[in-house]
Amino acid sequence: MTPQELDDFFQRASDNDVDQMHVALRQERMDNDNRSNDNDVQRFFHYIGWSENTPQALDETQFQAAWNAAGRPKKLYHSDKDAGGATAQDFAQQYFGNGYDFSGNRYRQYISNGYYGGGTYFADSAIDSRYYGTNQFRGFLNNNAKVIKVGRLQSQYNAYEAAHPAFKRMMSKISTGYGGNAEKLSIYAAMKGYNVIEEGSGYYVVLDRSATTVSTKTRSTRGIRSNW
Repeated sequence: MTPQELDDFFQRASDNDVDQMHVALRQERMDNDNRSNDNDVQRFFHYIGWSENTPQALDETQFQAAWNAAGRPKKLYHSDKDAGGATAQDFAQQYFGNGYDFSGNRYRQYISNGYYGGGTYFADSAIDSRYYGTNQFRGFLNNNAKVIKVGRLQSQYNAYEAAHPAFKRMMSKISTGYGGNAEKLSIYAAMKGYNVIEEGSGYYVVLDRSATTVSTKTRSTRGIRSNW
C-alpha cells in the first residue's frame, strides 16, 4: 500500500478490516541472519516497500563531490556494532544496499528501536554517534528527504488516533522494541509521506534510505574526536 492508500484505509476500515491487515502484516517475510528487527514496525516498512529502497551510496571521492554540489549540507553520522552473528561492517554494508541472505534475497533496511521512532538513527555529531557502535559512516539528507520534527509528529499522531478508531485499533496491535509506543510514530510519519524524523537535539531517524546520500567509507569509532 502507498501512504495515501493507508490513510484512505483508516478512514473507512472496520474492526475486521484492521484485524485482517494485521494478519497480513505478521506474514511479511523477514530477512534471515537477524537482519530484520523482529517486531511489527519493521514488518510495516517491509509491507509498504520502503525498506527495499536504497541510499545514494558513493565512494569517498564521489561523496565529497556530491556534498559540495548539494551546498555542503549538515553531515550526519551513524555507528553500528556487532550483533546477532553480524559484524558492524556487515550492518554498514546492509545500509548501503549490499549483501544477500542465505535465501538469495537482498538485505533490506534494518528498522532499529528507539525513543523517537523506529528507523536508522543518525547524529550530527560523530562523537555522539560513536557511543552507539564500533564502526561509523557518514552521509547527508538529500532532496528525497521529507523531514518532520518529533514534537509536531507526536501531536499529529495523537489527533489522528483520536479521530480514527481503526487506526487506534491497529496501533494497539503493533509490536515494538524498547522504544514502545514512540516507535509507532514512524508508521504515522510514513502514512503522511515523511521519511525522516528530526529529534531536535542533533538526532535524526531515517525511515527510508533513499532520503540519504552516504559515503561507503567507514571508520572505527575508536579515536574519533571530531566530525569528519
